Amino acid sequence: MLFKVSGHEVKVEVEKKETFLSKHSDSQLNRFKIHFQVYNPLQIPKTVTSMDDGKKWKVIDSYHYYTEGNPVVRYIFHLEEIENLEISTLHLNELEIKPQLYQEKVKYVQDILIIKTRFNLNEKQWDYLTDLYRQGYSEVKREGISSKPKKMRFNKLIWSKNNNKEIKCALSMIEDKVNNYKQFPGFKVEIDNLEKVSSSNKNGLEALLAILMDKKIINDQDLNEIKHSQENPVEELLYLEVEDLDEFMKKYEI
Repeated sequence: MLFKVSGHEVKVEVEKKETFLSKHSDSQLNRFKIHFQVYNPLQIPKTVTSMDDGKKWKVIDSYHYYTEGNPVVRYIFHLEEIENLEISTLHLNELEIKPQLYQEKVKYVQDILIIKTRFNLNEKQWDYLTDLYRQGYSEVKREGISSKPKKMRFNKLIWSKNNNKEIKCALSMIEDKVNNYKQFPGFKVEIDNLEKVSSSNKNGLEALLAILMDKKIINDQDLNEIKHSQENPVEELLYLEVEDLDEFMKKYEI
């Protein structure tokens, strides 16, 4: 077999072939060792490419040896097959999404799938997504990667609305495995703190209104109109709206 390693085409010997189950697609992938030699040391790459079929392989371990005075260096790489995780359609229950950007990773300690994606929706699709978000969970299918549905929980949903009523979304979701997963606290803390600030502002407003009533600056009708305007609580998703998602994502991650 021929491999491209750090810009060099090298002929390799393969040993200890084995297969393992992908945590992304549930497909059978390959893992093996390769032996090869080059003149002079080379920089150990993170990945190598098979010249026979164009597949990419992750270098998960490596070591080398040589004889003093001899320019030949012999290498042994432990390789693991890299999947081509190209999603075509993301399904959240009945909602079909064509991602503009998509990435996923597996948190190996807890065996949890985490996905991050960006996409645009029309208003009808946005209404459906916000209903799902309020429920907290969705059945997720990643067409092009795996046909197996996964129950996932919403982690973050940042959004903005442009002039033609299209909604830009940046979404992250986490596989729901109650026994294995401890929820990231950061984002919930942010929302809780915003709600505390909102509650504090409401208390301050009530105190101000009481003072204005005592000083007869406003009357009962004014007071009732102001209180009526404050009756509807601010929905969590309103805290997650940004002015322009594209500009926001240049500075932050979800």
